[in-house]
Amino acid sequence: MNNKDEYQDNRFFNLKCIWMASRTVEYKLCDREFNCDDCQFDREVRNSDFNNEKTDINQRSILDSLSDKLQNIKYDEKVIYLKNSLMIKQIFGNTFYLGLNPILQPFLEGVKFIKECELGKYILKGNPVLQFRGEWGEITLSSPINFLMYDIMNNRSCDMLKNKWFAIVGIIQPEVSIGIITKKDWDETLYKSFEFVEAIKTAPPAVGATMQDGGCQIRYLYELIGVSKFREVLNTILGI
Repeated sequence: MNNKDEYQDNRFFNLKCIWMASRTVEYKLCDREFNCDDCQFDREVRNSDFNNEKTDINQRSILDSLSDKLQNIKYDEKVIYLKNSLMIKQIFGNTFYLGLNPILQPFLEGVKFIKECELGKYILKGNPVLQFRGEWGEITLSSPINFLMYDIMNNRSCDMLKNKWFAIVGIIQPEVSIGIITKKDWDETLYKSFEFVEAIKTAPPAVGATMQDGGCQIRYLYELIGVSKFREVLNTILGI
């Protein structure tokens, strides 16, 4: 056998790992006689593929769930929608329920802390009513009207985001008209929110701007699209 034949019999691609041969990795020679069942490298690559597939499923689940929630939101003629994603509903006289606009609620999943204004406090227009804080940062909802805080109905963060109303307040009638938004404005905010979610489905965010690296399970929208983009969405909903 000449030298050329010897090189052919021992050509390096005979030693290629299956992952190198498939071009999954740039360079990896097999040192286990192709016993993949006993190969740590093989297990790590396969687990990585599984995690990436699971991450894709999580991403679709987050977006589909958000789309469904937004599609099911309906304008309620009995509710008075205010600026800054707040809303009220008359109980009797000058006494109203105070709640969050349902368009904002689905985007606040993953909030770690909610700070409310004090009971019995008179809140002036422009003063903070609620502060939401998460790993993405924080936002503060300011009151578009003057009102008196009578009672807080949901003290826990999870309860506040599940229920329509979180407080009972006193508002004199002339104040109500100051902070109202029109149905057209409400519809436009809902449309923009839904349009944004649908856009992500067809054009995922750029790599490096998000947590889409397979290193951890994506649970919330801000992890999927990145903090900066998420805050842009919140500002759009709040009209900032």
